Amino acid sequence: MSKDENSNVIIQWFNTVNKGDMLLLDKLAGELFTADFFEHDPRMPDFEPGPAGVKRFIHQVLKENTGVHVTVHDIFACEHKTAYRFTVSMTEAESGKPVTLQLLAITRFVDGQIAEEWQLGVPGNW
Repeated sequence: MSKDENSNVIIQWFNTVNKGDMLLLDKLAGELFTADFFEHDPRMPDFEPGPAGVKRFIHQVLKENTGVHVTVHDIFACEHKTAYRFTVSMTEAESGKPVTLQLLAITRFVDGQIAEEWQLGVPGNW
C-alpha cells in the first residue's frame, strides 16, 4: 500500500474510536491489524497479540471511560511505517475525572495491515 493508504488506515481507526461503535471497531480490528499484530508499549507488557488484543484493549478503554476522543496532530509516512503524534481525551467513568494523554506512535505495515506498533505516552496536553 502507499504512504497515503497507510496513513488513512490510522485515521480510519481513530475516527471509528471517536464514534465509539464497538461492532465496527471489532470488525475493523480484524481487517486493519495482522493476525500476529504486536504492541511494543512498555505500559502494556501483557497486551495480547493480534486483533483479539486490540479488541480487548479498546473494549476496556471504552468501558472504563466516557467521551473518548482521539485527535491526530501530525502523521508522517514512509514505505512501510507511519509515525504520528496524537492526544486522547476522556473522562474516567468511575471517578468522573478528566484524563488527557499525549502520545507518539510508530506503526509498521504489512500488506495494508498494522503488524507492529511502538507507542509512548504521558499525561497532559501538547
